[in-house]
Amino acid sequence: MRIIPLFLFLLLFVTSISAQRNYVPAVITNLQGDSLRGFIDYRNWNIAPSEISFKTSLSDDKVQHFGPGDIRAFRIAEPDETNVSRQIRMDVTRQDIQALTAPVERVFQDTLVFIRVLVTGTYNLYVYTDKNARTHYIYEASGKPESATDLEHVVAFVSNSSTGGIYEGKTYQQQLSTLFADFPSVAKRASHVAYRENNLVNLFEEYNHSKVVNAKEPFVKKKEKAGVLFGVMAGASFNSYKFSGPSNIFDGSSYNSSTSPIIGVFLDVPFGRNRGQFVLHNEVFYKEVKADGTARDKSPVNLDFSYLQISTMFRYVYPKGVIRPFGDIGMGNSFVISTKENKIIRTSGSGRAVDAIDGPRKLEQSILIGLGVLVHKLSFEARYAGSNGMSGMVNNSVTIDSYQLIVGYRF
Repeated sequence: MRIIPLFLFLLLFVTSISAQRNYVPAVITNLQGDSLRGFIDYRNWNIAPSEISFKTSLSDDKVQHFGPGDIRAFRIAEPDETNVSRQIRMDVTRQDIQALTAPVERVFQDTLVFIRVLVTGTYNLYVYTDKNARTHYIYEASGKPESATDLEHVVAFVSNSSTGGIYEGKTYQQQLSTLFADFPSVAKRASHVAYRENNLVNLFEEYNHSKVVNAKEPFVKKKEKAGVLFGVMAGASFNSYKFSGPSNIFDGSSYNSSTSPIIGVFLDVPFGRNRGQFVLHNEVFYKEVKADGTARDKSPVNLDFSYLQISTMFRYVYPKGVIRPFGDIGMGNSFVISTKENKIIRTSGSGRAVDAIDGPRKLEQSILIGLGVLVHKLSFEARYAGSNGMSGMVNNSVTIDSYQLIVGYRF
């Protein structure tokens, strides 16, 4: 039951640090076309923001809020990202799995929104993610914001009297073929281009470069690096054991706590546009489980297993500052690589040693919850691991509570 308060504390911790502000240097362009330098609370938004928070200086207590009807654009210095305000009519019907099981009424939106710049040139390309996490790509002719048009891509469930299924409408391909008609090779590619950012960016980039004649090179938003990190880890695990069941070594027995080493490697894979806040943390490490105790009949018991553990954890990292706290939760699978001891020495009878656990479990599974901090390339974490132990016996079980201290180094 100790896991419940720890889990609740982790949720509170993640909620608290995710609410922190992250003001970064930025420039906004007001409706009159004037630029104002200051700082924007940058969230690397997965969903397009409906408004931004702006300060003229970090020490300023006054926070101004601007929606797409209040300014023309805003630009973040790092990473170099520009969002502009545009009025666009879009189909914003949900297209997740749940919404694709039955026909639904289409939902349209025709409002001012912030859209993020991907490519500029003869034709500009933008991206917008609506409140349902549906991605839209938008184009416009340079210098004509009123021409901003949604590239139409619809996935919907359709049915008739005899059958039903999922339909994909690719109107955007015809839109682009017509748009690039004066460049036949690009128009041909547009007729079958996939509705993905990289594919569309490459298409617009090629067309815009073909139009450059003693003019400024078109802008192309730099692709964001995946930021995959590899590192090594080491630490110690403090283990306590609970044996339960009718067997002599389980019911009425007692076992001492133990300390064992942890050493291994890890791989961090960030995902989403979130400043590295959300990470898939993967580990492979060596650990030991030692349990010395006394069975119900006072016979000494010695257990010593070595494991190779593979863990996958979902991690949230606070994105700002030299010292960045994090919290994580996940699962671990440990495979026995060596059984050094698994014996009970009978104090009655012959006094010989026999197997303490008949057919020990080859795969141990655990739930993992941790809190820690990142300091430059170093990480320090306190972690709880609760596992189903080494007993594979039907009526006799072992649960292990481990409290671990782990240090990591990222290359």
